[in-house]
Amino acid sequence: MTTRPDGRGERLETVSRLSRLVRSSLDVDRALNAVAEAIRESFDAPGVLFWTADDAARRLDLRLVMPSELTPGLDKTSMSYDEGVAGWAARHRRVLNVADVATDNRPLSREWWTTRGFTSALVVPIVSEGSLLGVLSIIGRSAFGEEDVALAEGLATHAAGVLHTAAVFTRSEARRQAAEALAEVGRLLSQTLDPETVSRRVAESVRHSKPSPSKMSA
Repeated sequence: MTTRPDGRGERLETVSRLSRLVRSSLDVDRALNAVAEAIRESFDAPGVLFWTADDAARRLDLRLVMPSELTPGLDKTSMSYDEGVAGWAARHRRVLNVADVATDNRPLSREWWTTRGFTSALVVPIVSEGSLLGVLSIIGRSAFGEEDVALAEGLATHAAGVLHTAAVFTRSEARRQAAEALAEVGRLLSQTLDPETVSRRVAESVRHSKPSPSKMSA
């Protein structure tokens, strides 16, 4: 990819800014959007995709497309590790640099690529403490170089920090809500012996103690 003459300095500033963001943000969507925007600026990339991983099920789910206008035409928003370039990166846990999608048999939704003039992809696994959290796909209109690969790996590390921080927060929040629910049940049991009332309030407490679907867990 072509970078501006002062691109190296700008890229270092991007990494520094993301480091501060990862340390301070518990809003996973806000943080991932910031990472995606920084990637687009750093690579002058027309698009960025984030896939989150379910390593036990060996599946990837599409979490973020930037810009969102690129979403139409994507045939798959969920795939196994045996499909596509993102699946290859997840399966091997290695960076995949596809210089020409037209001559590579791994990309899915080939028409999505060609009709938009996208020719290349830089696909990076997002790993934290030995666990695969997701895959970052950077879309390009020209081949990526070795410097691009190194930077993408660094930015994927920041994405891993975002997902790891969110997962820790979600688990902590779930434990807090479960403790509050248990305390509420105990208080209720001390005040009434009506089985119907107790059953209803226990069910409500269990339901409210579950993590919100909007929060990320790893």
